[in-house]
Amino acid sequence: MKDSNVSRTRTFSPGRDEQDLVKYGANQLLRTIHDARGLAHLKALDALGRYKFEMFGYHASAWVKYNQLMPKRYKQGNPFKAFVKLARGES
Repeated sequence: MKDSNVSRTRTFSPGRDEQDLVKYGANQLLRTIHDARGLAHLKALDALGRYKFEMFGYHASAWVKYNQLMPKRYKQGNPFKAFVKLARGES
């Protein structure tokens, strides 16, 4: 027996198309994640400049997580990759 009072919500899976996300009102969510990713990048660089390496790691990992939440079209390459290579002594 179906309960007519139960609201049906649409869930988004990682494979959804960007247009599908916008169609269902997720553009504000995408904008929020984009802004949080940019802020995490700035905070990571600031922490690195202040020799706060633990905080650098915290904000860099936050950037990675925000990047994973973005649809494939808006994902970026890791901006901290060059720092990791430098720290490891790789060219």
